[in-house]
Amino acid sequence: MSEPLELSGMIPYLVLIWFVTLLFTLGSLALDDFRGTLPRRPMLTAIGEWIGAASAMSIGVVFTELYSHQLISLASHVFIIVMLFALLVVPRMASSLTGPGPDTADDPPKRADS
Repeated sequence: MSEPLELSGMIPYLVLIWFVTLLFTLGSLALDDFRGTLPRRPMLTAIGEWIGAASAMSIGVVFTELYSHQLISLASHVFIIVMLFALLVVPRMASSLTGPGPDTADDPPKRADS
């Protein structure tokens, strides 16, 4: 028989995940600053990336705990972990392949006669 899920046992893991993802996000922001490829609103972008990555990893911890208590099947657990991995990796890969787009929103419009 499966035992109930204890959320209090997951709190240290969740705190660690949120802290480590914050460090990675700040490191990525510093690297972008060093390269000179910061987005238009770097802190807003960084906060969004941090919340997205930490939330996805937190969901992974909860589903791992569910699987360890035999509340979900192995197939469900693997499916969720693969989907979370894709959610975290695919957008980063796509943005690194396309590179930064042209930032022409602040440029004045070009005149037709010049």
